[in-house]
Amino acid sequence: MADETAHETKDGSGKAPRARIERVVRLLVALVVLPFVFYAVVMNVFLATPLFEMAIDREPETIDIRYRHGWSLIPGRIHATDLSIRGRDSNVEWILWLDEVTFDVSLLAFAKQHFDVSRARGRGISFRLRQRLDAPPASPEEVAGLPSIPGLGAYAVRPPKVETPDTWNDAEYHLWQPHLEDVVAEEVREVWIDRYRFEGLARIAGRFHLIPVRSVDIGPVQVDVQQGRAMTGPFAVADALGGGKLEVTVARFDPRTAQGEDILRGATIHADVAGMLPDVGRMAPELAKDVSIKGIAEVRRLAVHLQGGSVETGSQLDAVLPRATLSAAGHTLSSELVVTGHVSRAEVAEQRNRFDLRLEAPSFEVAPERQAPPARRGFLRGRAVATADSRALELAHPLTDLHGTLDLAHLELPDARALSRYLPAAWHAAIRSGHARGQARAEGWLAEKRASLSARVHGERLGVNVEPFGVAGDIDASAEADVNLARQSLRVHGVRVALTRAKARFTRPDALEGAPDLTLERLELSARAPHVSLVSLRHPTSSLFEGGHARGKLGNWESELRIRDARIPDLRSLQTILPGDGIVAIESGAAHLSADLAMAGDRNVAHGTADLALSRSRLRLNETHFAGDFRVIARAHTTGAAGSVFGGPILDLSGSRVQMRHVEVTHATTEASHWYGDAMLPGAIFRIAPEPRLDARILLDARDANPLLAILLRDGPPKILGELAKMPRLVAAGRLILAPQHFALRRLDARGGDLAVRGLYAVKGEHRRGAFIVEKGVLSAGIRLDDEGAGVRLFGLDDWLRDEAHAMAPLLTDDPPEAPPAPR
Repeated sequence: MADETAHETKDGSGKAPRARIERVVRLLVALVVLPFVFYAVVMNVFLATPLFEMAIDREPETIDIRYRHGWSLIPGRIHATDLSIRGRDSNVEWILWLDEVTFDVSLLAFAKQHFDVSRARGRGISFRLRQRLDAPPASPEEVAGLPSIPGLGAYAVRPPKVETPDTWNDAEYHLWQPHLEDVVAEEVREVWIDRYRFEGLARIAGRFHLIPVRSVDIGPVQVDVQQGRAMTGPFAVADALGGGKLEVTVARFDPRTAQGEDILRGATIHADVAGMLPDVGRMAPELAKDVSIKGIAEVRRLAVHLQGGSVETGSQLDAVLPRATLSAAGHTLSSELVVTGHVSRAEVAEQRNRFDLRLEAPSFEVAPERQAPPARRGFLRGRAVATADSRALELAHPLTDLHGTLDLAHLELPDARALSRYLPAAWHAAIRSGHARGQARAEGWLAEKRASLSARVHGERLGVNVEPFGVAGDIDASAEADVNLARQSLRVHGVRVALTRAKARFTRPDALEGAPDLTLERLELSARAPHVSLVSLRHPTSSLFEGGHARGKLGNWESELRIRDARIPDLRSLQTILPGDGIVAIESGAAHLSADLAMAGDRNVAHGTADLALSRSRLRLNETHFAGDFRVIARAHTTGAAGSVFGGPILDLSGSRVQMRHVEVTHATTEASHWYGDAMLPGAIFRIAPEPRLDARILLDARDANPLLAILLRDGPPKILGELAKMPRLVAAGRLILAPQHFALRRLDARGGDLAVRGLYAVKGEHRRGAFIVEKGVLSAGIRLDDEGAGVRLFGLDDWLRDEAHAMAPLLTDDPPEAPPAPR
């Protein structure tokens, strides 16, 4: 019995400690597990019942959170499926969808209205955001393309800006503050901000801290695009974006005070993407008025590195447009386009990085836009290279010092007739034949608002008509220009034009019937204008081109014109520049012409020489016929009030001379053969418009007076004048006036041996009249010529000659009559 009692005591004392341990363990487990169970029950009830909406979603107009399932087993770690969060404030409206998400949130922070997430993992994400409008749209097109947000209208108008107490007073502040760290979003399907949208598959990882109206702190945020495309409205602007990477960090800023420049300076962006642009026109819809570009672009690489609001080294662009089409001013330019660019390391001296861009069109073609295929063919072909560089790489004020060049090489114009459509109708001009090639270069400086241009052109068998002129031949031309927009000035210089193997034509509308066009063959012409200045482009005083295609005030300019041994095969064509009244006529012959002319437009000055050699030519003056070889060496000068190159042109021909050889005179009262003489024009004025008119002082040194008498006399000459014709030498001086229907010889003083003649003669229309005093030794007589014939006077000769001059005034000129020269 004692043994059994001892054994029970022993067994009882063994079980009691074990039971106490078990009770302690169960208590400890209950203390640990029950809070979790309690948390799980309470939290899941909170998430599964309207309690969540009552606590968090009390103002759905401001913040609205919905999900299909939500649960939490571990305190602070919440799981949700089909989650949507919609929010709005005075500036934006947005919505976020997630197929599933798990995040760790600080529950204690809820008491301070902080939404602090230390870790978040989401999958199947879509995000949309749109800005509120400043005013209601005038048409549906203004809101087309904006993202739709369920539960909200198609758009929202920004409310009037009213500063509330919580704007600056922290004591009045009561908005929720989201703070998200270690966020990873897988399978991001859509990001749609205003009219710009990404569709595809991407991974986003990063952080975000927002204190509404107080502070914004973003990133770093990394975006890895597996596949996708970027869109604007219904159109794709970028496709095949697989493999792209983007990292964005925006330093903390206060939205109450920060401006756009402040935000840019605090932004750091690293992007490296590649893809396809289905239509580059979607990227730049408004290059300029009526200018558009189309084409598919393969972006092989676009790397952007932005630090402190400035583009940094390593940034790079490499793209190819297999077929780009630029439309402007009714034309299309088509070509492959290769685009490369990079930012290089800063130069030590300037401490600034440099951006270089190069665009190359290896073979472009220009064609009229309105011409339908197959008629639409490129009328201009060539190669183009454009470059640009800048050291102003801050995005707040980008490219302010931009410098650019454009080089056009191997330009080819297969059919020059295509240019006729661009000539103003008022010019009455057309290009009839030929082709051309050339090159051009332009260089510009944006900061200085100036540019320089240069061009060279070579045309072959180029035919141009500018009525009444026509010219055909080979042409070489070059010019340079400087444009200064700040000064509103254009300066052209280095103009050179050379015409070779050319043929020129001039048709005078009022020329005599049957007279051929003035034609120059084997024309070698060169012109040079070292300086032409067009100023006052803003307030022009004259129009340079009819129709106002280019307007400005014509300033300083100079030019030189040279013609080398041009041939005139039919001398009758010169009749086009002579009065068309039949007094003077060219009947046959040929000629060679050389000329040098220089002009200065600022002073209305032009001067030069022309050498016209007439061989085997036949001329008629009234009814007298002349045949022989003639050479006219003309010196021309016009300046200031004495003449104008552009209006009412007047040429000073003083110093010109005429050589006459092997001359025969027929159909006249005094005929001659093998006659010769030289005429000098010490003073001569030739007015080209409104009708040709020559007024010249003439000096004549000739073999005898036969041609002169043939001009003056229609019937047989008095015997005393016949003696003058026999003298071995004639020296004469006078004033010659030649105009349509008008021929006048005034202040004639002719001498041959001991015989002298002085007087005047005029033909106007069908009437003629003349008066002369003939002196031979001590004898003298007066000869009067008129429509009735000739008469002789023997006494009072000086008074008689003066009276005759007054009577002949209507036939001589509109100027007051002048007294005859005093007797010698």
